[in-house]
Amino acid sequence: MDFSRYRIILTIRILLLVISAILLAFTITHANYLMVSGLIAVIIIYQTYALFHFSDKTNRELVRFFQAIENADFTQSSSIQNLGASFRELAKSFARVTERFIKLRAEKEEHFLYLQTVVQHVGVAVISYKANGDVELMNNAAKKLFNIYQLKNISSLTKVSDKLVETLFNINMGENALIRINGKTRPMHLSINATGFRLHGETFKLVSLQDIQNEIERERIGKELEIARNVQQALLPRAKPSITGFDIDARCIPAREVGGDYYDFIQHYDNKVGIVIGDVSGKGVPAAIYMTLTKGIVQANVGENISPSEILVNVNNFMYKTMERGAFVTLVYAILNSKTRQIQFARAGHLPIIHFQNEQNRCHLLTPAGIGVGLESGTVFNRNLSTQTVDLKKGDWFIFYTDGFTESMNADQEEFGEQRLIDCIIENQQHKAQSMNDNILQGIKDFSGKAIQHDDMTIVSIKVLT
Repeated sequence: MDFSRYRIILTIRILLLVISAILLAFTITHANYLMVSGLIAVIIIYQTYALFHFSDKTNRELVRFFQAIENADFTQSSSIQNLGASFRELAKSFARVTERFIKLRAEKEEHFLYLQTVVQHVGVAVISYKANGDVELMNNAAKKLFNIYQLKNISSLTKVSDKLVETLFNINMGENALIRINGKTRPMHLSINATGFRLHGETFKLVSLQDIQNEIERERIGKELEIARNVQQALLPRAKPSITGFDIDARCIPAREVGGDYYDFIQHYDNKVGIVIGDVSGKGVPAAIYMTLTKGIVQANVGENISPSEILVNVNNFMYKTMERGAFVTLVYAILNSKTRQIQFARAGHLPIIHFQNEQNRCHLLTPAGIGVGLESGTVFNRNLSTQTVDLKKGDWFIFYTDGFTESMNADQEEFGEQRLIDCIIENQQHKAQSMNDNILQGIKDFSGKAIQHDDMTIVSIKVLT
């Protein structure tokens, strides 16, 4: 603002007023100038009024400007520029300040709307209310949680639960609470967290509410599955059989907490050991139940001078009556005779058995006929089942496995396949059985990368030492 010009105009007005006063005094002392004196007096009165109006106009504009700021009314326009060129810069400054306040208010309103939108869309129920219970804010998650459309006061939640209302009134800022209430459709475990803030001189309580019933249920199921996993693992052999001239190692890795794969070693008479591997259709708890049942039935049907095919026939007869239609179990039952160096086995729909012959340095896939246990009542099952006997020599390998190995996939949905498994066996033929299984599992891990294991994996490896 050009204050020098303002001072010049004010000085001129005062000088004119002084000069007029001197002229008035002069004309009053001379009788010939009485009419002039009256005219000068009128001019002095006008100049005095104009001077006061000039100064008061500025004050009124300043007062009006600050009142507009106080009342957040930015629609008024200043007329201070009408006072002359010296006030135009002041008027421009007022206009800039007004525009800044308008922009700040718009930004504040936008920020408030943004926060409201965020609060309304968060998945956690949020309620803000005063000490008397009057609700200031309630988001959509809270409405959905309590199945209500609006809430004026916390006390109205007595329709949901008296305990909930009591907790909301009594909970202090910074405290947490966990309560159980009976919802309209199901019980709810509510986790409540409280904080607070002050707005316009009033204290507000802000609470977030989460129904953690599902989390509690998942934790309960997880504990039960952990128990089931421990039970299932306890059903597997605690130790590998010690057979003169043979090295044996087995692994069972479920894809979930529990699985449908299993293996077992069963002591027979006359230096014979039964080896069984199975794969129940499906996964999870149902498959684990059928697996446990199968294990018991197999063990119950092992006897002296009974062949692998006879064992599988007996198992099928029982399981067909027990299993739901469409469910089945693939099984291999083998009897290893350490005295004759022979292995006799029958296959009920299971994957081929791999026989690595050391003399030929190659693997053979052994596929005696047979369909899965539980698919047919007995006629077709019995007719299609056959038994095969293989002579074993030093350096040979006999490997049973489930499809979790061959069907393991990488990120490109490519399966590991039989050929890669055979290549691993040939590559590790000089190792012990434990190292063989370790290296096969590592090979699958390297192949699959970060891909998730989708099926149970079970393997039994037998190496002929002498």
